[in-house]
Parts: sequence; C-alpha cells; structure tokens
Amino acid sequence: ANSVELRVPFLDKEVIKTGLAIRPELKVLKKDGYYEDGYYERKYILRKAAKGLIPPEILWKEKKAMQYGTGVQKVLDRLARDSGFSKKQESHIEKYLMQIASEKGFEFVNN
Repeated sequence: ANSVELRVPFLDKEVIKTGLAIRPELKVLKKDGYYEDGYYERKYILRKAAKGLIPPEILWKEKKAMQYGTGVQKVLDRLARDSGFSKKQESHIEKYLMQIASEKGFEFVNN
C-alpha cells in the first residue's frame, strides 16, 4: 500500500524550545541597521548553521510564499480557468476551490 506521511519538523517540541531559547537578533539579522523595508535577513542562525552544507545559491535565496515557490499557484490558476473561472474575477482560485469543496460535501459558514 502507498501512503503519504505529513512531517512538520519545525513543530517538534524540542525544535520549538530551542528556537525560543535563541536570541531574536540571531534569528533576524539587521542589514544596514534597519529591520523595516526588507533590510534584514530572515532565518539567519539557520542559514549560518547550514553554511558549507548547502550551496550558497540555495542557502541565501530570497523567501517566496509557498504557493509561488512550488508552482501550486500556476496549477490552481490553470485548473480554475479550465473550470470556467475567469482570471479577471476577484478571487477566482478561491471560488474554484470553494466550488470543489462544496461538491465534496463540505459546508462553509461565513462570519
């Protein structure tokens, strides 16, 4: 039998305790003395720990939202358009996903 196992290492209790014990200035490094307007390096201590283990072009790569970095956004956009949802419609992907969920029997309550 085949299966998929979800693993979330950053939610491990020991990882969380270690992360909370690290000083904030080691997690986010100031660039040019600023934290705002993108002048900082996220996950600095993790990147520094991985230096020499991971190629620099990956190690220091700018962060992208998961849906863009993995290509999921493009696939969802294409599926929504193939199902008749126009890209010009506001939230066309969300509407497409809601339709699918509704067809599968999920109910939603608007707050």
